[in-house]
Amino acid sequence: MRERTLYVPSDVSLRNEVWPGFSVKDAIISLGVSIVSIGLFAVLSAVFGLPLLACVLGVLLSGVAAVGLLSRMPEINRSILDQIAIVLAFERSQKDYYYVYRRKV
Repeated sequence: MRERTLYVPSDVSLRNEVWPGFSVKDAIISLGVSIVSIGLFAVLSAVFGLPLLACVLGVLLSGVAAVGLLSRMPEINRSILDQIAIVLAFERSQKDYYYVYRRKV
């Protein structure tokens, strides 16, 4: 029996997205980052006496940074975090090139 292939158009996402390029999974991760940053800035405020405005701005900026890193560009379907992971994987990959150099006489 012949198997039929399924073709998905390039502009259709397979993920459940909150807005184009930002999935529900990314939203949960961003929420987690915001919750951790709330705890971190609460501890920093208690220990070092940071003003409340600095704590609020720190929490907001960490949430915005998480959304910015996790949002995917629809044209290439990659986020900034994916690009960083690709660069780090390339950096860790084998870089030994076995060339035979000819000596100049």
